[in-house]
Amino acid sequence: MAQISGKVITILPAISGENERGEWVRGGVVIETLESPSVKLAFSTFGKRRTEQIQQLTLGEVIVVTYAPESREFMGKWYTELRLIEVLTTGKNTNKNTAENE
Repeated sequence: MAQISGKVITILPAISGENERGEWVRGGVVIETLESPSVKLAFSTFGKRRTEQIQQLTLGEVIVVTYAPESREFMGKWYTELRLIEVLTTGKNTNKNTAENE
């Protein structure tokens, strides 16, 4: 597992469905690191609790993400995904339009 911080730039819509094991929900968030040069990283998560937590984030909010990279093979090609394990809010917001930044 690894940890990185950055500001929320996109909250991906929650997607749900059902399979032989029951209902499932998937969500995600994209952050931009605060270092220079900045890097954009997309994280995905499964499960109702984490997906709901992601949906409560606000754009510009600074968060700390614990994640695990995971690769898998499909039809001879390899795909890598950053699986979100935990998200911590810092209480900071980088939006220029907030009252505290005016």
